[in-house]
Amino acid sequence: MTVKYRSFSHWLSYHWGWFVLAGVLVLLGLYFSSGQSAGPEPDYRIAWAGSTALSDEEEAAICQVMSSLGEDQNGDGEVTVEVLQYVIDFEPDEETADPALSYSAQAKLMADLELKNCYLFLIEDPEAFQAAYGVLQYLDGSIPGEEENYEAARWEEMCVAWTCEGLSRGPLYLARRAFFQGESAAELFPGSDALFEIMTGLGGAS
Repeated sequence: MTVKYRSFSHWLSYHWGWFVLAGVLVLLGLYFSSGQSAGPEPDYRIAWAGSTALSDEEEAAICQVMSSLGEDQNGDGEVTVEVLQYVIDFEPDEETADPALSYSAQAKLMADLELKNCYLFLIEDPEAFQAAYGVLQYLDGSIPGEEENYEAARWEEMCVAWTCEGLSRGPLYLARRAFFQGESAAELFPGSDALFEIMTGLGGAS
């Protein structure tokens, strides 16, 4: 087993039951999606990973910014954005936290990663997120080499601090997931790399 899968193996050893649940969710998702006449896919998706859910106003603010900066990818004449929310608290209050909710969010996240439903991430705690899941890429698009411990990778080089009008919390960080099996982000998430560079200023725009 290569180094880049150690983080997932570590997670699995402690949460195998939730991984089984994730598998069930994958199967259910495939079942229901195959039986529906789906409308146009959103032009962009962004996954929120934080200790509390985004409000409707915060979600709308993120969508507004992304749609104003993005382009129509599916040809329907509009620029639409979908926000996927994963409420995962890496430092829960033992007296008030609900472990079942956090574990179900983790299982949903693992299922959506397996289904390749998410690529762009807005993260509250990127250090803890990378240590737990080991799924982020570096800002230049590369992934840690075999000689590196992926779950302890240089998370600071994988994300950019970001906010927008309507977001009262912060700091938050934009990042992208990594692919290890030769998948093409350009094919799976067209336009997302270009939008990421605009939002982060990496493409020379603010």
